[in-house]
Amino acid sequence: MSEIEDIMSVPGVKILIKNSGLTYKQLKILLIWIKMKEYDIKKGYKIYVNKNKSISQGTFYRILSQARKNIKKAIVTLILLLSIDLININDLQKLFELINRMKVDDVIYDEAAITQLISSLKI
Repeated sequence: MSEIEDIMSVPGVKILIKNSGLTYKQLKILLIWIKMKEYDIKKGYKIYVNKNKSISQGTFYRILSQARKNIKKAIVTLILLLSIDLININDLQKLFELINRMKVDDVIYDEAAITQLISSLKI
């Protein structure tokens, strides 16, 4: 699972987590869950969130449920704000284009650029 550790250690990811509706642990659990689905790993295996510390399946699925709930709330919030014209659809499209450019240009590794992006968001 070093791929997950690599993602979680990216400076821009850390900044984005601090400013998101997800906790560090929730994002990590989501990434582990995606990998489990990708490799068709079924229940019954020990789940290690840290190298030396496993968590119970109940804890894993509780945190996963919280993360999914937080993501759903964020999406519904966007729908609400778009519906009552507090966010313009064109501004949202520009944001998606910026995010896509960030991924292509590896801006996620630039802490200053991520911080500037977050501070430039005006609501």
